[in-house]
Amino acid sequence: MPISVAGAVAYWGRRVGGEAYTDETEERQEAALVSAQDALAPYVIGLPEADVEAATYEQALWLLGPRAELQAAGVQSYSLSGLSETYSVSGRPLALAPSAWRIVCYGVSGTGGRKRGAAWLS
Repeated sequence: MPISVAGAVAYWGRRVGGEAYTDETEERQEAALVSAQDALAPYVIGLPEADVEAATYEQALWLLGPRAELQAAGVQSYSLSGLSETYSVSGRPLALAPSAWRIVCYGVSGTGGRKRGAAWLS
């Protein structure tokens, strides 16, 4: 299935947390998909269509969230009123969502992608 807003809505409609995508306006959904495809373009050449599609939808959701800009800027941790977050960016391009990068590396099934082999949740 080609990458589309309808495809992304179907993908996120079946997943926890997907309302962050499905509740957006169609214009923002489309903009997120375009930006996601741009960010992933150098990394998905030669990957199976299903992996490219899933990585793009994961990247699009991440771009709509509040942490993408921080991580893309290289922020690795921050604290606010006693709460703190730390982001692991080792081995991942800063502009890519962790979930999208896992798919690029290991595929949707966890055994494909660029690195080939199991244990993509590590």
